Amino acid sequence: MRKSLLLSGAVFFALAVPAFADDTVETVVVSATRVPTPLTEIASSVTVISADEIDAKQERSLPDILADVPGLNVVQTGGAGGQTSVFMRGTNSNHTKILIDGIDVADPSNPNGSYDIGKLLSGDIASVEVLRGPQSGLYGSDAIGGVINIVTKAGEGPAQWSLSAEGGSFQTFNQNAAVSGSTGGFHYALGIQHDHAGAIPVTPLNLLLPGEKRNDDFDDNVTISGKFGYDVTDNFVL
Repeated sequence: MRKSLLLSGAVFFALAVPAFADDTVETVVVSATRVPTPLTEIASSVTVISADEIDAKQERSLPDILADVPGLNVVQTGGAGGQTSVFMRGTNSNHTKILIDGIDVADPSNPNGSYDIGKLLSGDIASVEVLRGPQSGLYGSDAIGGVINIVTKAGEGPAQWSLSAEGGSFQTFNQNAAVSGSTGGFHYALGIQHDHAGAIPVTPLNLLLPGEKRNDDFDDNVTISGKFGYDVTDNFVL
């Protein structure tokens, strides 16, 4: 039985890079050089997963998102919400640095300092940058394997509301509500997500002995997130 409640919020200082009109949309990566850089100009091995790709695959958690990324081994104990570690290019889990909007989320309460990604839901994720290979020169010795940067959604334009609910096997029932937008120089994004799985087999069904009773587990995950900013000038964002 697992229940979890996650709260997250962010306020950032950033320098905006002027944009020029173009007919194509170019993918920009921050984690590889710590400054916005076009993906085509980066020599490192980088995978960028957008919110559209996440929605198309109906991936509801970060472990689901990372499961298909080359060079990563995602290990989860049990079903949804179980402790999850990421091993990149053969290194230990504490050699992969996890960032959320550029902020290091290493867990000092964990004996090896690695972060448990099993509780992160995908509802407020705008993109995920996976930078493979040694990055200790930029991020320190705990980035020998690579860096994973989760970029959360930000508000822009008139207020936009979204509501969703879905259900499925194993008594799965998920709900998501969010609002985002901007007014003047102030922009915001707020969201709440609830994921429930009520009948996850602890032991795979094909491994049960004849007559052995199925032992189910369940997980409840409630995540509340918020992101706020203010455009002081065209090139400076608070």
